[in-house]
Amino acid sequence: MPTFGILEGNETVLWFSSREIDSYMSLIKFALSFARNIRDGRLDAICHTPFRIHEQEVNHSEEHRLLLKSKTFEDKRESITLHFCMDYPTSEIQDKSIAGSLLELFIEKFIDAMKVKRKVLDKIMADPTDFTAKCDEIFSETMMSYNLISEDAASFLVNAPQERSKKMDLLFSCISVQGLPVATMFYQDLSSHFRFTAMEEDEKDTILENLISAQLSTLLFQSLEKGTTCNYMLIRFSDFVSFTERNISINFFPIKSINSTETTPLTPDKFFFIVMSEGDPGLVKLFQSSISPLLAETGLLSEKFNGNVNRYRSLVKILEKFPRELHLD
Repeated sequence: MPTFGILEGNETVLWFSSREIDSYMSLIKFALSFARNIRDGRLDAICHTPFRIHEQEVNHSEEHRLLLKSKTFEDKRESITLHFCMDYPTSEIQDKSIAGSLLELFIEKFIDAMKVKRKVLDKIMADPTDFTAKCDEIFSETMMSYNLISEDAASFLVNAPQERSKKMDLLFSCISVQGLPVATMFYQDLSSHFRFTAMEEDEKDTILENLISAQLSTLLFQSLEKGTTCNYMLIRFSDFVSFTERNISINFFPIKSINSTETTPLTPDKFFFIVMSEGDPGLVKLFQSSISPLLAETGLLSEKFNGNVNRYRSLVKILEKFPRELHLD
């Protein structure tokens, strides 16, 4: 069953429909923070796999998708941004367009029923009882329309053409453990994509590397702490040079030891391979499947991390071997 949540800015949780999505709010906060570093960056979706809910291990792991829509409301001289989130199992809603319609319906009902003003939000923070009851009512109304939306959208989209890019540009990769990057590699100059300040030109790459690798490693670490594995994140942005809408995909892959058959739950002590790319996100798996055996063969990632980051620097030589572009003919 889909679950919903509302955040103000990047920190304050105003409402959630279940404890389950509340446990994912910290993941959304870190993802929003990272997206904010990209010029005109807008967090669109997160794919994750819960392995622990309410402190209980799940018996059957299932991928979930978190959709996010942001709305800005003007109040005198202040702009108030609310982030509306919807989490659902991908097996339950297979078409993202249907899920997007459901989230849009919830937002429309919320805007019709609520006045978004600073005074109103201050009252909610002091006593959320009435606001919670109203959001619960909007949630119930939205779910009553869920079956109808599913049927209409499915019939409309059944013959829709599926256009997919067959090209992927690698932008950045990183190996992470315990919230720390131990090896990183840039495949393109990303300085024009990100908001950051460098006093000297030669500081630019170092600052950008620390910004990207540290934030993504922390995001992954926090998601594992909350009982879910972040698999994928999509951020949209506007290219003000070409005046086109573009997207950046970020994938998180656990690295297993060579010939490993372990099925134990993932923990922050595991090594992960993080890839940032643009284009067809499906091609990232080809890159990952090619590079993971090479990383595992080093033996470095089968040992428990002892805090010595320098011993992993040699892994950069493996990361830099791969082409900057992948094409699927």
